[in-house]
Amino acid sequence: SMPTFFWVCRHLFQLNPLGYHLVSFVFHLFNSVILGYIIFLLFKNKLASAVCSLMYATASFHYMSISWLSLAWVQISNFFLLLSFLFFIIQIKFKLKIFSSLLFFILALFSSEFALTYPIFIVYFSLLKNKFNFRKSFQKNYHLLILSTLIILIYLMFRLVLFPIPARDSYSLVINFNILNNIIWYLAWLINIPEVVKYQINLSSLIFFKDSTFIEPFKSYLISLLIFQAVFMISLKLVIKKNLNIKLLLVSIAMFIISLSPVILLKNHGFPYYLSLPSIVWFILIGFYISRYNNVQNFKNLILIFTFFISWFIISLVNISFTKKTHWVNSE
Repeated sequence: SMPTFFWVCRHLFQLNPLGYHLVSFVFHLFNSVILGYIIFLLFKNKLASAVCSLMYATASFHYMSISWLSLAWVQISNFFLLLSFLFFIIQIKFKLKIFSSLLFFILALFSSEFALTYPIFIVYFSLLKNKFNFRKSFQKNYHLLILSTLIILIYLMFRLVLFPIPARDSYSLVINFNILNNIIWYLAWLINIPEVVKYQINLSSLIFFKDSTFIEPFKSYLISLLIFQAVFMISLKLVIKKNLNIKLLLVSIAMFIISLSPVILLKNHGFPYYLSLPSIVWFILIGFYISRYNNVQNFKNLILIFTFFISWFIISLVNISFTKKTHWVNSE
């Protein structure tokens, strides 16, 4: 997708980078709207749809993929995948559903290997639509699962056998504590913890590196991050508390980890922008809880949901402000 992206932008904007960034940003906006619509189709709640769409749009882990043109593939791949999920969920004729969903899945696969997780997302959406009836979910969608799996196997044959990936240095694969370490940091970045915090803490030995190039600029952001992170976590707990669904929670956690599978085994190659697709599970989970909490509409509930979103937005804004001053991508 990247050669096509640069070819189209080159013809439209010549060498003006503003136009390239605008196209990437438009893809991001479309992704946010499509995700919001998917959440509306799943839970039939406009407030949950709007809140989750805005949360996805303002999440700080998008910073690199929006600001660095070399990562435009992230937005493009997500656009095609979200369209494939949308056509799977909407009520249309079966053959059109299969064709449309597979078409956008293939386009996504040409953009990013994260598209390999497509069948897992189809299973997840099927379970949500069929209230976790596994048998019914498979019976209704086995055609799509079989076809997509065949496409993935053909892709992997070419990618791994005929054109093998150079798995060395930071791209080398490991199966040890590093996997848990990666999961922890992806969860931290998911709730807008700054990326560079990862490089200041060794989780295996619980050592904090006193790096002045991090500590000095971070001091002015620390208090606001701690306060609003606490507000966010408390409001999240209150929203979830009355409608806790253990089955949905466990399946969503498993889905989140599986959707990170293209990068979670990499030894030293983890970045927040890889959350662009896996985070969809997080926002769907949030959408579910907001839709249930908002069933009883009163002023108190609306205030809590508003507090939940505003605290998220402020944390993200503070994180982005700090990242803009310290991140290496600003020099690219």
